[in-house]
Amino acid sequence: MKLKSYRKKSNNNPLIRYELNKLQESNTQTEYLLATENRFEALLDTCEEKTPEELWLGMKNIWIEVAENTLGKKKSMKKKPWISTETIELANEKRKARKNNEKGKYIRLRNEIKYKIRNDKREWLEKECPQIQEFDTNNKAKQVFEKIKTIRR
Repeated sequence: MKLKSYRKKSNNNPLIRYELNKLQESNTQTEYLLATENRFEALLDTCEEKTPEELWLGMKNIWIEVAENTLGKKKSMKKKPWISTETIELANEKRKARKNNEKGKYIRLRNEIKYKIRNDKREWLEKECPQIQEFDTNNKAKQVFEKIKTIRR
């Protein structure tokens, strides 16, 4: 008898990422600090009657609410950020041509899309590389590695 263990994936609580880069700005940083301090003081005034679990949940909720209000959520990127909207429109035309059995138009559009995607990626890389160099000269390692990760994907 063979047993296999597996981990059940749960999508109940997806991981939420916040724009932590906004904390580099002084006005956002002070706003965040003031909001958390005020709420923590209010929480500590009423902590005499609460259990540690209730205190932890209160602290967690304070951090989440303040982060959502002051920092905002990170926007998710599309899978291939270098593809332009013009290329996506051509892909939709190509799809329609394939459905309508227009073979000549389909082949022409397919080749044109391949050419445009290559150019779009080349232009995108030419924009991203100077940003990486700028982050490197400013000693912003986190942004350097984030950009490299997006390029390698």
